[in-house]
Amino acid sequence: MLMLAFLMVFSSEAYAQTLPSILVDMSRGECDRGPAMEHIFTSFVCHYQVTTVEVLSSVYFGMVEAFREPFYAALTLFVACTGAMYAFQIIDFSFKSIMVVLAKISIISGFAMYPELTIDILYTGLVGFINESTEIVIRTLGGTRGLSDVPSIFSWMDERVGEFLKLQGEANEAEGAARCDNNILALLFTLAVTVPPFFTIGVYVMVQFAMVFVRTVLGYLLAMTGIMFLITLAPLYFGFALFNTTKTLFDKWVAMLLGFAMQIFIVFAFIATMLSLPFDDKIKGILDSVKPYDKIVYHDGQRLDYNNWCTLCAPESGTASLKESIGCTGTAITPTNMAVGGSQDMVKYMTKELLSLAILAYIASQVLSLAPSLATSIGGGGVGIMMSARLPMEGRLTQMGNGFLANSRSGRFLEGARDGFTGFLRGGGSGGS
Repeated sequence: MLMLAFLMVFSSEAYAQTLPSILVDMSRGECDRGPAMEHIFTSFVCHYQVTTVEVLSSVYFGMVEAFREPFYAALTLFVACTGAMYAFQIIDFSFKSIMVVLAKISIISGFAMYPELTIDILYTGLVGFINESTEIVIRTLGGTRGLSDVPSIFSWMDERVGEFLKLQGEANEAEGAARCDNNILALLFTLAVTVPPFFTIGVYVMVQFAMVFVRTVLGYLLAMTGIMFLITLAPLYFGFALFNTTKTLFDKWVAMLLGFAMQIFIVFAFIATMLSLPFDDKIKGILDSVKPYDKIVYHDGQRLDYNNWCTLCAPESGTASLKESIGCTGTAITPTNMAVGGSQDMVKYMTKELLSLAILAYIASQVLSLAPSLATSIGGGGVGIMMSARLPMEGRLTQMGNGFLANSRSGRFLEGARDGFTGFLRGGGSGGS
């Protein structure tokens, strides 16, 4: 009991006023690294996490103080009930059982009312483990792209958005043949005029990949928010761990923590796997199939006839005005960035490349949709607790009362009391305290 007394007297009043930073720079000054559109994902994640940490830190330290007295009351009840169980010989009075009870009191009291332990082990330890394990997967699968950790993936997303805006801006301002270089809008408009089904697939691919980026960021932020919010409730749920009757609530709390942690790992492990695929070459090959339109050189047809703008790759044989990365002969296309050389029919090539990107985007979307349920299964618990209209302890209290009343004639009162305490504290014979 000396350890319990020490914790009750010397519990930290204020370990810190904010939870520590883990995965991203947590200073507001470091969140602003340049123009907002060039660092949209990194900046948003950083600002969101800073705000969340500031708010939940205040809630956490406030809850530690608010639940100090109720927790001590629950602890006193636990000690009294345990003493009664020893007195009624419900549990054996042995050195081993006493040490188990003392260890339970000390550990739960330390985590519930000593913020250093909760922050260092639950927050820093759990999130640090997520970070380290995710880094290993990202470095293994995404090393060819220079990816090393979660922030590097957000930076990669920022680079893709910045590259798209830059190329599109340059293409819109360009003159002559350069107006069709790496021009995604030109590709979409040309596909809409030449082969409308390709336009539909192209829009689907763009929307799906954009949603993959957005859902990755939101999934990470929601999981981190869930972890931090559950940790702020630690003083309450550690009190539930004292009694077997309420221990199921504590078990659910632990399962939700693990579920949110696994969700982060699963999402970024899959994103790293997806980024290891050479889909950049497919996108580049499709963009290179858009050429400037020239009435002298090109056939009529397969073109966007607006201000003599752009067309799909279909020039006459012998044309010299071609890009180095792709060659065209009649209606055939020769992508030199592919491992297998030789010309292919333009429609077949575009069908294969666009459909492969569409399938990849669909798989990515489905995996991100399944990540929460998969993380829940691995974590061993539900993502939420379905609260019943009845109080969780109502059945136990009834059981305890029936134990007192059963066989309560003279000489049987102690036996009935013992049965009542056993049903209440053990939860219907589920084990000791």
